[in-house]
Amino acid sequence: MVINKRKWHLALFMYFISICSVTFAQTNDSVKQAELELEIEKTKASIDDLEASIAEYQEKTIVLKRKTADFGDKNNVKTTEHVHEIDENNKNEKQYNFKLIQNIQDRYALFLSADASDSPIVESKSKILEEVKEKCKEIDVEQCQYVVFKNGYINSDSIAAFGELRKDKNAKTVDFEDLSNSTNKELLTDLLNNVILGYHISFIHLMDAYNDNEVIADEDFKNSDFILEDAWIDKLTKDDLGSPYIQTIVPRGVIQVKLDIKDPFLRLIKKGDVVVVRVHSTGFMDNVVMLEGKIVAFNKNKHRYMLIKGKAMDINEQHIKN
Repeated sequence: MVINKRKWHLALFMYFISICSVTFAQTNDSVKQAELELEIEKTKASIDDLEASIAEYQEKTIVLKRKTADFGDKNNVKTTEHVHEIDENNKNEKQYNFKLIQNIQDRYALFLSADASDSPIVESKSKILEEVKEKCKEIDVEQCQYVVFKNGYINSDSIAAFGELRKDKNAKTVDFEDLSNSTNKELLTDLLNNVILGYHISFIHLMDAYNDNEVIADEDFKNSDFILEDAWIDKLTKDDLGSPYIQTIVPRGVIQVKLDIKDPFLRLIKKGDVVVVRVHSTGFMDNVVMLEGKIVAFNKNKHRYMLIKGKAMDINEQHIKN
């Protein structure tokens, strides 16, 4: 009987434990449910606050969505959605929001803006220069260029202005040029893409850059096209593989520029001519800077030839304006 009584007590105790466990689990579930509901209420309140803030912001802001189109392959400007926000309280203060498109550290920066309106661009000259100078100061480079387009579109028809700023005060540059009235925008686009836009450096300074610090020179000039300015052609020949190249001898070495056999200037140039080439570096060895690119301009008999629509055309600076 004692054994049976103990078994009964044990069974009763186990039953009591099971009841407590269920009750505790139910209680725990209820607590978790209450906590979850509280979190849901807090989240709803946060969403309500956020929606109120968005509504308030939308009342103060005009959002203008614009489409931009390609402006030359070399500038690598692709079609994008351009969103410009103007605070209602400051909508009379025109902002050009220049975007950095190309950058060679310490050397060069190109900025584009598509925020010009149909009003005469010259009226905005001071504001444009103010913004550009601030951008150039922030990035701190030798040469800084900018192009302004109208109505949110980056294409030939929308070109409004161009300018260049340099640290070298002796350099011949134009800080602002009104291009909005140009009658040949396709010609103007070719001039910008081939001859004007890009880091400009002389043959002598390029050689100095490689002799002084080959590592940095390679970093800068292998990754970007740049414009090698007027140089005397000391040699015009072919390499072992039959590719044509021009060679210029400078005080600290030699510079060679490999050209395409179909380069339209090849039939026009000769030893002794002065050329401008758009190139990128392919290496430096034994005091020889090796480049690859194309001729974009050269002078001959008081004529200026430039690469326009894939051809070598006789042109003068007045075409840029007219």
